[in-house]
Amino acid sequence: MINQGVTAALAARDARMSTNDDDSHNSRTGMMTDKYCPRNEIRKLEMEIWELKVKGTDLASYTQRFQELALLCGRMFFKEADKIEKYVRGLPDMIHGSVVAS
Repeated sequence: MINQGVTAALAARDARMSTNDDDSHNSRTGMMTDKYCPRNEIRKLEMEIWELKVKGTDLASYTQRFQELALLCGRMFFKEADKIEKYVRGLPDMIHGSVVAS
């Protein structure tokens, strides 16, 4: 009996969280992104990630910045494979060859 009550409460909570009180079932992340990170700023970040390359041998900085940008520009990578492909493209030729070979 308690398990059924807990299950019902969790289901009701999930239903409340998945709607916007207008039955649209859209999350509010789009509204928050528009308010706190305007589209022109997102576009700048997208351009940065497309042009991102390893500088010298500083792979750690490249990896950190790539992860930050990939998180902020999550809509750019629909599949994990797309993200990996973009990451590998930014590596120097000597590393790129080794990664592609493996």
